[in-house]
Amino acid sequence: MNTGSDSGSRLLAGTFGLAMVVEQVADAHVQRICREGVIELLVKVPHHGGTLDWLDALPDLVGLCLSATRCVVDGVERRRVFGAPEWNCIRGLRNLRYLRLVGDATDELDLGVFPHLLSYSGPWWPGLRGLDVHPPAEVILMHPSARKGFQVRGDNLRRLWVHAPDMPDLAWLKGCSGLRELAVLGVSKMASTNGVEQLRSIEAVGLFGLTKLVDVSALAALPQLVRLRIDDCPRLASFRLAADAPLQVLQLVGRTSVADGQLRWLLSLPHLREVALAGKRHYDVSKADLPRAAEPGDGFFSTGGLVLPMVPLADLQSGKVAPRAWMHGAGG
Repeated sequence: MNTGSDSGSRLLAGTFGLAMVVEQVADAHVQRICREGVIELLVKVPHHGGTLDWLDALPDLVGLCLSATRCVVDGVERRRVFGAPEWNCIRGLRNLRYLRLVGDATDELDLGVFPHLLSYSGPWWPGLRGLDVHPPAEVILMHPSARKGFQVRGDNLRRLWVHAPDMPDLAWLKGCSGLRELAVLGVSKMASTNGVEQLRSIEAVGLFGLTKLVDVSALAALPQLVRLRIDDCPRLASFRLAADAPLQVLQLVGRTSVADGQLRWLLSLPHLREVALAGKRHYDVSKADLPRAAEPGDGFFSTGGLVLPMVPLADLQSGKVAPRAWMHGAGG
């Protein structure tokens, strides 16, 4: 760790308390963190060299974001790989409520060492065959691969976002009976939503940028689905839910297209109150026929996004941001 000054850092209002953003941690930063009572930390770590040993002096952190910088080596873009040395330092932070790792990864990840963890965002460790989540939690997985034979387990897992999954369907979710919100993002091999019918408690589903997705018929088997967003999924063969479906908010937006064009059945859904529809000429219903348009914004899911927000402390003190605005989704 560097022993320089605490310049290059700034204080923010975090989700749970005072937060600091710092370019590269020095002794002076650690001293300031302890002196000011900082409990959330966002650090840019270099693409190579240096350690995270300084975390040993900060056992009270409740939020940590490590963002690896990128570099170009021999014409190839690279960034920090989080492996066993980094994980051995992170795992000592038993008070963490959220953890975000931006970078690549090796070795295994055990979120079970954090009894209070509410949110994890980061890579799927290549050596990991399963993720067992103990507390009620929300998780973002980056680029999981079906080749690893993975399963996600945890009856207490409430919110899950998966980025760029390499899998044909959602059968791997069978261990997540308590899941309430699911978002699948990024171009993938997913051609069907088969497997989602196992999630009997799910209330919100978002499908984003799944360019090979054709079959979404399994969505009709979800008895508590009230919010559905299908965004930039251009190859849907058809889309239909049960006549008594509890759906309240529907967004078929971006490049999403339903090939058979049969959407008039939406008019008879008993609870549907908001619709955002990217209209197509071949559809048998127009936007004017449907309930008032819902704007497809960040608040679609109850957390407003799973990466817990940080706002400038001055904005909080000046009243520009209400305390509840940045506490939204903090829970627990």
